[in-house]
Amino acid sequence: MKCVTRVDSGMIYGTKGVCNPLKSSWKGEGGRVLWLRAGLAEADVHAELTSYDVKLKSNRYVCDTVKFYDTRRFDFPLYGRLSEKIFTSRTTRINYPNFSSFRTDLEIKDVFVNVDYKGGYSLKGNVVVGIGSKGQKAYLIFKRKGKRFVWAGAQSFNISKGKIQSPSVSVTIYIGDDSIFHPGLAMMYNNDKRQLSIYRDEKGMSKAPFFDSYHQLDLFVESLTW
Repeated sequence: MKCVTRVDSGMIYGTKGVCNPLKSSWKGEGGRVLWLRAGLAEADVHAELTSYDVKLKSNRYVCDTVKFYDTRRFDFPLYGRLSEKIFTSRTTRINYPNFSSFRTDLEIKDVFVNVDYKGGYSLKGNVVVGIGSKGQKAYLIFKRKGKRFVWAGAQSFNISKGKIQSPSVSVTIYIGDDSIFHPGLAMMYNNDKRQLSIYRDEKGMSKAPFFDSYHQLDLFVESLTW
């Protein structure tokens, strides 16, 4: 089944269902969705649908439960929710298909070298989004000489080619038995430069100082960069 606009298109392969032209609806069962529009190969990423409904006058649909494969990062399938949207005007951002896992305890070792991740997993087009739950943040561990050095927790991380970003993270930098801590900062990691920056944007909790038990100081600095 194919949905087409002047500038975009989307496919469900190998599906079946019932069309009701009077209600402009399609009740589908099964099928496979690929991420080819986002530049990802079928062998790497695809989703297998269960039952789903499509309003034929709409450019989007949702499948509440899919079996999802991303063989680049997981050697087992994930279960979660899939949404698809076909664009009616040109855009440079490919945010669909969009998958979000039910599990929020997934581990990815070496997202980049010496950077580990734990939390939920979402794939929006070709951008990985680490997602937390209401009761628990997703988090990154940055390692130095094989040991934990920086812990960063957030409700979401955008993990794209060579970068990790989040508008609001809580950060702990471990120095022996002490630490430098901040409850709410913006974060940018640039893998090409191997550079982690955490910085205050003067909004909300970011106005608070860094709490530094190692130096016994509160640090009113704009940013820390490692």
